[in-house]
Amino acid sequence: MEERRNQSLFQRWWHSLPDADQVFSYDTVKEVRILDSRLGLIYYTVFFAIVAYIVLFVFLINKQYLEQEKTTGWIVTSVLGNPLSDKKIPFDVYDAVTNPGELGAEPNKRCAFPLSPCQTAEDCSMGAMGEDKVATPTCDNGMCVKLGWCPAEQEGAATTEQHLIDANQYSLWFKAKAYFHKLADGLEISTTRNGRPMHYPNASANTYTLEDLLRFANLHLDDVRENGAVVQANVIFACDLDEKNEDEQCQTELNTALVDATSGFNYRFNHYYYEDGTRKRDAYRMYGVRVVTEAAALGAITSVGQIILQISSALALLGVATMVADFFLQSVVPERNHYKMQKVLETEDFN
Repeated sequence: MEERRNQSLFQRWWHSLPDADQVFSYDTVKEVRILDSRLGLIYYTVFFAIVAYIVLFVFLINKQYLEQEKTTGWIVTSVLGNPLSDKKIPFDVYDAVTNPGELGAEPNKRCAFPLSPCQTAEDCSMGAMGEDKVATPTCDNGMCVKLGWCPAEQEGAATTEQHLIDANQYSLWFKAKAYFHKLADGLEISTTRNGRPMHYPNASANTYTLEDLLRFANLHLDDVRENGAVVQANVIFACDLDEKNEDEQCQTELNTALVDATSGFNYRFNHYYYEDGTRKRDAYRMYGVRVVTEAAALGAITSVGQIILQISSALALLGVATMVADFFLQSVVPERNHYKMQKVLETEDFN
């Protein structure tokens, strides 16, 4: 009796469970041909728009079938040229990278300093000057007299000699090199394969005049002659690693940009010597264009993996055409209720 009661409870519990066919039901897609030109026009418009995007933009324009590698390199720069200054003085390679303005033969004594302005002698006292260089405070023509290299540096003074050089006659030979490590197994690319300067606008140019560098940055030498400037020069290698001919494998491009023309670029150095037992100094202040260089290389090679990835993405994207057409079918067209009845069909429980 007890066993029969237990079976009855178990059976009631078993029959109270949800139908397994409902829980584990399987949905499958039913292909329905909708005889409606409006929906067909929407579907094929979206479909061919996606195909055009994949073919034109992904493959032809962006070339997403290529695997790319970007690497950095290094540059050694040589300055070429031997122009004359406005005083017909030749300048060698060292002068080419300094462009000096000279303040000559300064002995060490007391004189007026333009960088120490004053109105009265009291302005030149040790307390006001903050330094122990003034024995007797003296103000001479609005400048304090103190111990130092005399005459003091002063633009336009008779003791200051200025050399103006036609810097456009200088050329810069960029010896750039970079390596590809991943795609081309240590492939070396360089602008010095022929071992000599190739002047712009040669297709294999590696040598540019200063005028060219400034022009690429939309500048002229007169724009930076007074204060100097800092210019960034980037040598960029664009390489097709599928190309077997090494001479045509890479295209070299030089880009320049102005970094600073407001504060400009100048620096100073001194030459000390004795003349008739008197220690003297020649001070040189150089104004010019400082060129900061960088090299980079971008290589690309056809990749089977990239092709498969793009095709897979394209097939997935084509499903958007079906989604758009289904949206209009079920939500927009007047016959949507009839179409939904044909599209979604629920079967009977055949078990």
